[in-house]
Amino acid sequence: MLFAGAFVLSRRVIINRERLKADLRVKQVESEHLHEMDRMKSRFFANISHEFRTPLTLILGTIDELTAAKRIPDERGRRYQLLRRSAQRLLQLINQLLDLSRLEAGSLSLSEKPGDIVYFLRTLAFSFSSLAERRGISYHCQLPERAAWVYFDADKLEKIMGNLLSNAFKFTPEGKRVQLKCTIEPQTAVVTCVIISITDTGIGISPDQLPRIFDRFYQGDNSMTRLYEGSGVGLALAKELAELHKGRIHAESVLGEGSVFTVDLRFPNAPESAHSQPEFALENQSEAVAAEEVGPQNSLTEEENFQTKVLVVEDNDDLRQFIRENLPVEYLALGAENGIKGWEIALNTLPDLIISDVMMPGMDGITLCHQLKKHPVTAHIPVILLTARADTEDRIEGLLTGADDYITKPFQARELSVRVRNLIEERKRLREYFRREVLVQPVQVQIPSADEKFIQKVMDAVEAHLADPDFDVEALGRAPNAASKKGCRVA
Repeated sequence: MLFAGAFVLSRRVIINRERLKADLRVKQVESEHLHEMDRMKSRFFANISHEFRTPLTLILGTIDELTAAKRIPDERGRRYQLLRRSAQRLLQLINQLLDLSRLEAGSLSLSEKPGDIVYFLRTLAFSFSSLAERRGISYHCQLPERAAWVYFDADKLEKIMGNLLSNAFKFTPEGKRVQLKCTIEPQTAVVTCVIISITDTGIGISPDQLPRIFDRFYQGDNSMTRLYEGSGVGLALAKELAELHKGRIHAESVLGEGSVFTVDLRFPNAPESAHSQPEFALENQSEAVAAEEVGPQNSLTEEENFQTKVLVVEDNDDLRQFIRENLPVEYLALGAENGIKGWEIALNTLPDLIISDVMMPGMDGITLCHQLKKHPVTAHIPVILLTARADTEDRIEGLLTGADDYITKPFQARELSVRVRNLIEERKRLREYFRREVLVQPVQVQIPSADEKFIQKVMDAVEAHLADPDFDVEALGRAPNAASKKGCRVA
């Protein structure tokens, strides 16, 4: 019996061991498959990124030539700057994809130069101040007072910090806070430890998504209310560049309360005699400036000078400004950066037409359109939805909410302007038609013939004296056509 029991127990142990080995092999195969998929994506994006750089170079070069011309009108100059910022943003994304492919191939190395890393971080951090001010976000930087001279790669470090700061601002709503804190801890006579933490009180990250936020091409939120459309590249690049520095990035987050990203890096100490700062080309500084709306803005105080108001609800600042500037000049173009503010402005101003993006923070365009159409005060306002999703199902979903038109991105500004004008003119014609309709038509009421004739005489008298400001009730009673009914005076 003892022998049989030992045999059964041994057999169970062997079976469990083989089962664990099989599970481990399956997981290993799945992991290798995922890594191979990432490598294929990286190679694919690297190949097409090289092709993208050539036309982008031509676009940027042409813009430089146009902006170098003297006496450029202000309006045209603003358009050139918009083109430049958009092209530079595309070039930045392409460079990130190329950096990922070089990291994977092991061909990306550090190019370290001596410099004051505190000065560099202060310059980089303050380049986001205008973005924080415009979005109503409290932004604080806590940096050491003393200089810290080390050997570091300014371009790689800027990409790490720029991506982390951009990510913090993207997912932090108005009225919340972003804080950057840096501490310098000399470890040995030759190495300095730099610890940087970026804390925000934004929307946070759910526990099931937190372990994957540094994965390539991973997007934690696929809903139409995510704050910004992301490529899933920035955080992955920041993590791998940190590891290239023999450092690490750690993320902590509570959903609905905010996130903390901590970067721990080691740098070789630079000699005190190195007193020349390396040149810092901050790519993300242009991104922060790009978020500023440029050009003259129409404000609500100008409303009395306009009869037609158009509300543009779009979370991308440059696109919102572009649409506003391309509307007919006789329209008052209002703007809102998300669906919630768009709803508030619509209730307060009752615009003649609303142009709304579909994917926006807080309240997406589909929800906004549905809310506008079901509210009795705003139900009459025509709505045009803009979206990058060209699928038939997405178009049907937008139209089912009551949207009057649906335009996919990219679109031509002239086409949008014509559609806006057509919808507004159509509403004007309808209003004019119903204004001219006689709401009370005596011929449709079953009343005695004498009464019908009397009412018709009164209406004829009123219509004959519409332009007379002195025509009152007494004058109506004296009018010959409406003088009496069976001997009784109208007055």
